[in-house]
Formats: sequence, structure tokens, C-alpha cells
Amino acid sequence: MPLTLSELSMLVLGRPKELSGADIAELYKQGDLDAIRDYNIHDLEIIEALYLIREDLFGSSVP
Repeated sequence: MPLTLSELSMLVLGRPKELSGADIAELYKQGDLDAIRDYNIHDLEIIEALYLIREDLFGSSVP
């Protein structure tokens, strides 16, 4: 079974995700756009770290 993004976050960044996608609708209802932005930034940090680790699969240049 594939790892979750939170599990991958622990693996590559040493910290789990604090929120899940299910929390985003509630944050939006509360108007907490800063928390949503931070959630998205953290997801991008995880993806970037994974990309850099597996650069051998994708090559060294980013399109």
C-alpha cells in the first residue's frame, strides 16, 4: 500500500502534516485562508523534497 503524504512528510521532512485535506473545507468556512495557504505550502515542500530525492528518475532539469 502506498504511503500517505503525511507519512512521506515524516520520512523526508521529519514532521507529519498537521492537517488533512478533510480539514480544508472547515478552514474555508472559518475564513482561515492563511492556514489553507500554509497547508498547501507544506504539501509543496513535501513534493519538492521527494522530487529532489528521486531526481534520478526525473533528470536534473525542471521544465
